[in-house]
Amino acid sequence: MRHRKKTKKLGRKTAHRKALLSNMAISLIKHKSIQTTTVKAKVLRSYIEKLITMAKKDTIAARREVYSKVHSRDIVKILFDEVAPKFADKEGGYTRITKIGFRKGDGAETALIELLLEKEEKKPKKTEKKSAKKTTIEKVEKKAVKKETEESKKPKAEKEEIAVEKEVKKEKDEDVKKNTAKEPEEKEESTEEKVEEQKKEKSSKDKKEKEDKEEK
Repeated sequence: MRHRKKTKKLGRKTAHRKALLSNMAISLIKHKSIQTTTVKAKVLRSYIEKLITMAKKDTIAARREVYSKVHSRDIVKILFDEVAPKFADKEGGYTRITKIGFRKGDGAETALIELLLEKEEKKPKKTEKKSAKKTTIEKVEKKAVKKETEESKKPKAEKEEIAVEKEVKKEKDEDVKKNTAKEPEEKEESTEEKVEEQKKEKSSKDKKEKEDKEEK
């Protein structure tokens, strides 16, 4: 039973597993991102982050400790001189794992693990949006209050003039509506008159034709 045993064996013995992780750590420090299976990437994350926190001390003892695990002086130099100083203000979370898909053949789930050397831009918090909404609502309320105060300050004469203007506009609108209602009635009458005139013309023509035939 594997109670309280957190180490992932990855289907390998101890020596093989240590060699695998050291080689993956070397390639990650060198290329800044590598592609592997998700299980290996998760194990490598804890392994490489411990090395980076050790490299932030920048002492001879720390360099010797990292060298005992990596076995490459060039990589130790890159880690202490280039990588670790960029994480001086950060405590943990030096890597990012993004799932890519599934590998052809065995169908293993693959992932991309990379070092977060570039600073991420922080997204604006939701509280800022809420505060912006509150400010807009307050502005609208202030404008409404100003209008009410301005209307109350106006003298009575101006108010009466405004009321008279409104009544005049209403009367004009009613006159326009009445005129628009009368126009179709006049059009109907004019069309009826035209039809009667056409009938009279036809009847007169028919009479003339009959008279001409009788004379012949």
